[in-house]
Amino acid sequence: KVDQLKKLKRGYLQKMFPQEGETVPRLRFSGFSGEWKEESIEEIAPLETGYSFKSDKFISDGLPIIRISNILNNGNIGGDFKYYKESQSLQKFVVNNGSILIAMSGATVGKISLLKKNGFYLNQRVGYFKTNVHYDNSFVYCLLKSNNYYKNMNSIKVAGAQPNISKSEINGFNFLLPSHEEQQKIGDFFAKLDKLIEEQSNKLNQLKQQKKAYLQKMFI
Repeated sequence: KVDQLKKLKRGYLQKMFPQEGETVPRLRFSGFSGEWKEESIEEIAPLETGYSFKSDKFISDGLPIIRISNILNNGNIGGDFKYYKESQSLQKFVVNNGSILIAMSGATVGKISLLKKNGFYLNQRVGYFKTNVHYDNSFVYCLLKSNNYYKNMNSIKVAGAQPNISKSEINGFNFLLPSHEEQQKIGDFFAKLDKLIEEQSNKLNQLKQQKKAYLQKMFI
């Protein structure tokens, strides 16, 4: 079920967003027409970067810091966290539920993640896309998971021991967008699909843990 849902999502991402050389998608909600208009990420949701937290000031409790290593290969946020004292002067580097993040260097460079909890600091070389009331955040997340995004990303990745991308390069990415109402429709559709994928993935993980427990208890 998980694999089928992920495959279904990939298909919808291709059909519900204009392909190269096109200005309208091949699959559309009823009631919408007309060409999509091109805008840059800087206009839609400008990228901002985190803060250079000092490792000698890490503490055992406080706000967790999202570092590059915390953006996993599957796009989730996880792994071992470092913590920093909460400070009013660092509030602009705090990200919360719904924030769209990106790894800007390292093995997961270019990975996009949607934060699902409140209260994290953002480390340097991890970026976040500032929300804009004129654009639907769920739709923006879909844009950043589309083929157009990956095409842009592959064209600017700097290879080497530490692959990296810059803020200005990402802000220069261009995307085609529909009206705000159509953005909301598409964003809601994919948000529901993502929730369904997450629910099925959680069920699968629970079954794997259950199997592991039985294997321990049913064998000497």
